[in-house]
Amino acid sequence: MSGLGAITRAAALRRAAYRVDYWMGLGSLAVMLSVQYHLWRAVHAGAGSLAGLGLPQLLTYVLLARVVASAVQVDVDANLGYRMRLGDLVHELCRPVDWQAALLAESLGQQGFTLLGTSLPAYLICRRVGLVLPPAPGATGWFLAGLVLSYLLMFGLAFLVGAAALRFRSVRGLIDLKLAVILFFSGGLVPLDLYPAWLGRIAAWLPFQGIYHLPVSLYLGRVANPADALALQAGWVLAVVTAGRLAWLGLRRHLVIQGG
Repeated sequence: MSGLGAITRAAALRRAAYRVDYWMGLGSLAVMLSVQYHLWRAVHAGAGSLAGLGLPQLLTYVLLARVVASAVQVDVDANLGYRMRLGDLVHELCRPVDWQAALLAESLGQQGFTLLGTSLPAYLICRRVGLVLPPAPGATGWFLAGLVLSYLLMFGLAFLVGAAALRFRSVRGLIDLKLAVILFFSGGLVPLDLYPAWLGRIAAWLPFQGIYHLPVSLYLGRVANPADALALQAGWVLAVVTAGRLAWLGLRRHLVIQGG
């Protein structure tokens, strides 16, 4: 097994070892799905059709967006700052592997376990009980491609914010700001279809809409040209990942270990 493969496997095994954490995460996702279901049923009942979304489509959007959120959640930024404070970062930088690739491999192991153990079962249960519609004809492949790009974008943003820890020592405020911006412009809080036209146009030109809105819209068959939409999102992924790498290479000379 290659070095990166070993890192991925070890990360998945670590995540699997904490059984209480797993069940709490599964329970938390169930609670959030229940809240979203009852909230948006009430909103739809009071407003009728919303931006051309009937109740089944609206529930599919909000519930699937929550499942996607659990699958693509990345905490590389918080972990990087934590490791820097503990002093573990010095030892990890001695590994004979690319640091950015090593963090990606570790994240893949963690989120791979979450995807198979939490997100996929939640999706299948929602499908089974009729809360989530099946994908639009021919949309499954587009949705999976959008899901991959969503995860890579989340990783790129987290790595970029985490690299700032080398300069600012603490990135808690940046992480909070990142999460707020993502939640607002990604469609994770409110479907972007319900935004005012001018705000929707702004969101459409930002990378964040590719995190939740694009994959779910692809699933529902609401994207006129999926190939072009995914190509644009792939460009954003490349730009963000490259920016994170350049930030890391430029800021690592500022590394100051606060623990050890």
